[in-house]
Amino acid sequence: FAIYIINNAGDIHDFYDVEEEKIGEGSFGRVVKCTNLSTGAERAVKMLRKVRRKSQLVMFQNELSTLKMLDHPHIVKLYEHFEDRKFMYIVMEYCKGGELFDRLLEAGHFTEGQAAIIMQQIFRGVYYLHTMK
Repeated sequence: FAIYIINNAGDIHDFYDVEEEKIGEGSFGRVVKCTNLSTGAERAVKMLRKVRRKSQLVMFQNELSTLKMLDHPHIVKLYEHFEDRKFMYIVMEYCKGGELFDRLLEAGHFTEGQAAIIMQQIFRGVYYLHTMK
C-alpha cells in the first residue's frame, strides 16, 4: 500500500489550507484541520517541529512508515506527507466524530448495543494490526 502514499517535498500550503486551531495533540505534535485546495476535501494534519529530540523524530518517522502500510476501515487513513525546514507533516483522514472518550462523557453512558458495535470496530482494527508483520 505504501506506493499510493505521496511524499511531497514542496510546501504543504501550496496544496492545503491549514487552519490554526488545534483539534488534537499527541506525544509527537499537534493536529489541525486542513482543506485540500484542489478537491475541497477535509483532512487532519499532524505537525511535528523538527527542533525536538532526534529520538522523537525517529518515532514520528516510524509512525509514518507504519501508517503507509495500513489499509483498514477502522484505522485512520494516511493520504500524504510533507517535510520542510521546520516541520514534518502527516496528512490523514479527518474523523469528524471526535474522541471516543469525549463522546462517552457527553452521553453519560453507551447502551449495550452501542458498546458492542464500538468494541467490535476496535477489535477488528487491533486484529488487523496484529496480522500485519
